[in-house]
Amino acid sequence: MTHTEIIAAWNAQADHMNQWAVLSEQEKVEWAWEYALEEAAKVCANSARKVGLGAMEVEEAGDEEIAEGRREAAWMLSNCAAAIRAKKDKP
Repeated sequence: MTHTEIIAAWNAQADHMNQWAVLSEQEKVEWAWEYALEEAAKVCANSARKVGLGAMEVEEAGDEEIAEGRREAAWMLSNCAAAIRAKKDKP
């Protein structure tokens, strides 16, 4: 994630009177931190979904041992996303 992407994300959700340039440095840092945490949580959650779908495909092919490993990996990634979001929500 680049500085430009962070600014673009802020400006996309802010009104025209509250663009990046008018924020204090503290507001910029806080928002960038929250945005980065949410993006990391999305990566974990999306990976969990993909791994979970892969587990279902392997299970359908009849390899239960590999499917179980993938389900466990999906569970860990899902917990990763939850942990990141919990960190983001703490003051």
